[in-house]
Amino acid sequence: MEDDKIIPFGKHKGRSVEEVEAIEPQYLEWLSGQPWFRDKYVVLHQTIINHGSEPSDTPEHNAMQVKFLENDYCFRFASVAGFDWETKFEERRLKAIDDQGREAIKLRKEAESYRPTGHSTDGWVKKMFDENTGKAVAAEQSIPLLKEAKPEFGVVNRVFEHQGIDVRFGTVVSAVKSLIYFDRFFNVEIKPVVGDDYPAVLRQIRRLQPRYGNLEFHLLVGRYTGTGATREQFVATMKTADVTVVFAEDVQ
Repeated sequence: MEDDKIIPFGKHKGRSVEEVEAIEPQYLEWLSGQPWFRDKYVVLHQTIINHGSEPSDTPEHNAMQVKFLENDYCFRFASVAGFDWETKFEERRLKAIDDQGREAIKLRKEAESYRPTGHSTDGWVKKMFDENTGKAVAAEQSIPLLKEAKPEFGVVNRVFEHQGIDVRFGTVVSAVKSLIYFDRFFNVEIKPVVGDDYPAVLRQIRRLQPRYGNLEFHLLVGRYTGTGATREQFVATMKTADVTVVFAEDVQ
């Protein structure tokens, strides 16, 4: 059985991943990016990614991370991660229609209370009447727009390598001049390969969680290679710590 901590070849043969990390971390960076090494030494490869060299030092990690520069990818990730924006959009759309209807009725009543009487002192009264009437008309005109509203998408506050987390971003859904508006933020840790050492990944994320108020984290995984736990068991274990696993193949 392949030793998951000892380099079995080359100039660092016999040394542990930790030893090589201390004296030549760039070697681990190069090694983890070689296809032949990834295919032949699966366990050792995942050990280097998860323990030896920082994830940001691996080409495979970087390739996964850079995809978050694309807004479409961010929203596909959000959907796979459980962000049911379609249901929420419909809820917010119906609420906005109801709110605007109520607002229009309220403003009409207020306008009526300021209706001018023809006296010379009615200048300020007329101003209040016109303002409330105009606002009521705007609220009424927004209702048919809301009924036909289509979501507009955006990504905000996208940052990389922020306080130990690989990617942090917010997805925004809006419509009709922000009468409909809501967002959701994602903290994403990226692991090209996770295997039987996934408890170490969980411990790593647990150390990061307090920095973000213990908000839910998302783990983007390229491949799961563990044999001690099934893929489903791995996902369920991470979920107990409010870590949602997303597989890269599901986001494509």
